[in-house]
Amino acid sequence: MRKLITLALLLLLTACASESTEDGKSKEVKASADVVAAETENQPWEKYTAQEVYDLVESGEEVYSLEHAEPLENEFFRLYEAGELTSEWGNYLYVFGAELTAKHPENEEYFKLIANAGVNVKNENYDEAKNKLKDAEALRGAN
Repeated sequence: MRKLITLALLLLLTACASESTEDGKSKEVKASADVVAAETENQPWEKYTAQEVYDLVESGEEVYSLEHAEPLENEFFRLYEAGELTSEWGNYLYVFGAELTAKHPENEEYFKLIANAGVNVKNENYDEAKNKLKDAEALRGAN
């Protein structure tokens, strides 16, 4: 379903890529390459297993960016509410927090909350992880 929505969005963006101006010349409407890529590219937790994400980051690969924050939080809450959260999912959260803490020291508190939530998920303390994620979400929203 998500892929169909993404495909429909791309078709819409393609159709709107060129619009006519008053003087009859064509004006290009350029979508940010980052936005298009983020919407069409699978999220790390969809592309890789939790272990693969960990291994990629350990080998020096960049897996996560700040743009993954909100989708990562949303996916956690979706899985939590559906009762589908597993301890393995804690690695996604932990690695996200750990990887980006050093790159964005101004958001260190946020990333530490995410990493801490990941540890709680790994230990199957899902309710505590939810509380940490709610705190992190509020902190991200305040920045």
